[in-house]
Amino acid sequence: MDTFRDFLLRQGRRFGRAAWMFYALVFLLAATLLLGLVYLLFGWLIYVSPNAVLVLTGLLVILIFYTQRRRRR
Repeated sequence: MDTFRDFLLRQGRRFGRAAWMFYALVFLLAATLLLGLVYLLFGWLIYVSPNAVLVLTGLLVILIFYTQRRRRR
């Protein structure tokens, strides 16, 4: 079964540097869009309820520590 990495390698061999640059651009645009959406969501959340941001941040910290603890075992 083909993986996405195999697909990218095949496209790179077929089209050269242009394919790599195109996929890098698509990745950067998608990452920028995702970060922008998160930024807007948190901005709206702070506007609506500052306490909700504290709760979500606390949950995020708990989640990070929980996953790190499970990974060390």
